[in-house]
Amino acid sequence: MRLSSPFPWFIPALFIVVLAASDSSCVAKATSDPPLAGSSFTLGQIEDRISISESQITDIRPGLEKSIMWAGEPHHRTHYAIVYVHGFSASKEELRPVPDIIAANLGANIFYTRLTGHGRTANSMREATVTAWLEDLAEAFEIGTIIGDKVIIMSCSTGGTLVAKGMANGIFSEKLFSTVFFSPNFGVQDQMAPILTWPLARYWAPFIGGEMQTNTPRNDLHARYWTTSYPTVSLIPMMQLIDQVDRADIGNSKLPALFYFSPDDKVVDPRKTESFIARWRGPKAIKRVNGGDSEDELNHLITGRVVSPSQVERAADTVIRWHSRISQNKAQ
Repeated sequence: MRLSSPFPWFIPALFIVVLAASDSSCVAKATSDPPLAGSSFTLGQIEDRISISESQITDIRPGLEKSIMWAGEPHHRTHYAIVYVHGFSASKEELRPVPDIIAANLGANIFYTRLTGHGRTANSMREATVTAWLEDLAEAFEIGTIIGDKVIIMSCSTGGTLVAKGMANGIFSEKLFSTVFFSPNFGVQDQMAPILTWPLARYWAPFIGGEMQTNTPRNDLHARYWTTSYPTVSLIPMMQLIDQVDRADIGNSKLPALFYFSPDDKVVDPRKTESFIARWRGPKAIKRVNGGDSEDELNHLITGRVVSPSQVERAADTVIRWHSRISQNKAQ
């Protein structure tokens, strides 16, 4: 994303002054993806509830729905459950089959969520809000606690930002066992992007960055599983989330965490990742992947069959070995 433009910096300020005087009731409220009805589920009900909820959204692309992958016979709880939280504009296919390999090794059920606005049309991304994503995360964690005794949350990019915000908000219970951050987004490389946190950005942002942001797909699978064109305003909740996590108190987190990223990431700022790691007070392991090791020239999607297939086994093995160590430490 490049919010470059010949417009001077004070243009947003002029819009703020003019629009602040307008009636906010005239602003159309986006309708987010509906959450699962009710607040509790059983193992026998959970897949039907997910299916019914997702069927209410008619434009979800095939295969990108929320889903459970059972370790063995369906509707049986496992000792560990993995919850996967994808990044901005991505989907559950983002890093696969890495989470699946890890789940198979642990004998774990796995739940793939779908964040509001994602896996659908470009315009559906307008529905995304920080609140809606936090609700998605809380729902995903609840499902994790139903399909497993202990929950491991794995995330990528902005999914990691969301998980950090969830921790700061205290939405997880003691059933959360550990968390894995792949290429977490604690700050983007685009120096202009933070202006999207300014007041009334949804009005003036299209004048600065254009109505739409479009990225060229790396390959056919990337085009199929990502939303590669989306409204500029859909970036606002992502930037709000980054800003909130940057100011949040995460010092009370004692969870084991693995940070898997490249110091040469050209999408997110690795210095921000290092800063976040320094704030983490729980047991932490760090895997820094050298630039050029993966097939991703941006060094962001550094594993997964879609962009960096050669790094799938390496990433899965790193997580499996780390999980074995922390499990032994907790057992002592």
